[in-house]
Amino acid sequence: MKKIFVVLMSVFFMAVSVFGIAGCKKENPAKTLYIEIENAGFGIAWIDPLIEIFEAEHPGITVKKTFITKGGSQMLDKVVSGNSHLDLLFVEHSKALYVAGKQIVANGVTYDSPFADLGDIYEANVPGENIKLKDKMLPAYYGQKTILVNGEKKQYVMPWMQALTGMVINNKVYKPEYGKLPNTTDEMFAFFENLPSNVTPYIYAISDSYWDDVSTIWMAQYNGSENMKKFYQAYALYVEGNPRYVPEMMLDEGIYEMLKVMERLLNPSNGYSHPLSQTLDFTSVQNVFLEGKDNILFMPNGSWLEREMEANFSPDELDIEFIKTPVISALGKKLGITDAELSAIIDYVDGTVTQVPNFNPTKFYTKEEVIAAVKDAREMLPANYDFAAVIPAYSSKIDLAKEFLQLIASDRGIEAMLKKCGSMAPFKYDIQNSPVKDHLSPFMYKANLMIQTGKYTFSEMDNVFIKGGLRIYNNINSVSVLLGATNAKDRKTAEQIYADNYNYVKSMWPTILRNAGITL
Repeated sequence: MKKIFVVLMSVFFMAVSVFGIAGCKKENPAKTLYIEIENAGFGIAWIDPLIEIFEAEHPGITVKKTFITKGGSQMLDKVVSGNSHLDLLFVEHSKALYVAGKQIVANGVTYDSPFADLGDIYEANVPGENIKLKDKMLPAYYGQKTILVNGEKKQYVMPWMQALTGMVINNKVYKPEYGKLPNTTDEMFAFFENLPSNVTPYIYAISDSYWDDVSTIWMAQYNGSENMKKFYQAYALYVEGNPRYVPEMMLDEGIYEMLKVMERLLNPSNGYSHPLSQTLDFTSVQNVFLEGKDNILFMPNGSWLEREMEANFSPDELDIEFIKTPVISALGKKLGITDAELSAIIDYVDGTVTQVPNFNPTKFYTKEEVIAAVKDAREMLPANYDFAAVIPAYSSKIDLAKEFLQLIASDRGIEAMLKKCGSMAPFKYDIQNSPVKDHLSPFMYKANLMIQTGKYTFSEMDNVFIKGGLRIYNNINSVSVLLGATNAKDRKTAEQIYADNYNYVKSMWPTILRNAGITL
């Protein structure tokens, strides 16, 4: 053993003598771009090819990355304190926007925001491309990343990843004899009821439920995309005259109809969910779903699913994809058509049939208006936008950091990310003719295609939603926990949650407006 030790030590010192100069090279802070990444489901490998391109195009500049599994708030707290050494951070969106308009002092200088203003790169062409960054960004993301500071619209953050949430189907479990996949929520429940007894409709983790995220699509489908914009601008849609900045905005019919679907979906007595939904953590639930042994058909999840499970499953072991979210059946009633007519119109707008179906609205909508409303609802995607890149306002390398962000928006940056992790930043891109298409799994190809061709209904981030802290569900950690509790005494109804939500917002309304800086 002693001889081996001596030999190894000799090899070690030889290595030091050969590589010592390179290995001990001092880091030059002035020539180093410091990046930190919050691992938000997509890992951090996506950054590596971008760093390689950036360093090759910036001789003498080194990019140093660090990452944390969770803790974007701590990262941002350091920036807000004025003591961060970082030049670029990739964090969760909401955490960044809540402090974006806060004035800070760093190195004796007062800044209107902890973050550098990115308005110039939003207005500039993406390098090497004849399109402004703001115009290349998917439209919903642009409005959603714009905030008001002293009455002026500002861009302090840039999205660094697009993501899709929704109902993922395990095609290895699904069989054609189970019937056509549902177009509407009423058809969804009928589909669940008619499945063989050995097939479970879905599994989820009640402690970390993605049904809460998926459900917002039903609210949006009912209200329509234009009305959702008004709602997010704090208008009360269903109060005469649509008054703005009144707590009655939370008496939204879309919220109520969404909650009723969720109540029927999650109530354990209906038997739609796998029993392990109540006890397993999210990662374990994913494993049970993907293994397929329990014949579970659906799981609410995100487009990071495959990457998170890559240690347990290779892409060729999986046959999964997102289905289009069933359209809320209450929309048909609102438009004066039956659920069967609603489903037939969905087939038409999907292109499944070419002939306009025969239907007669019983309300004051024209046929053209009904088809337009159904098409609008069918194109909507469950929202997931929680990714934001920010540059500390006091960084000495703001221009370099901005160039890195511009790279992410470019086609070559998009292709580098796609090739590495299957995902990309939310910018317009022809995924169907991509030169790196063959590097994508079928799951990620279809997810990216849905994002590029679908429609998000994000909040445009009026002050009442950011600074005021207003949400669709307020003072509620998880609607799924309240609706899906196994113990009936712990369970709440849709009506109770709807009323509690409004009453809480009404009691807090002066505080919400004050925090938002809104004076009526």
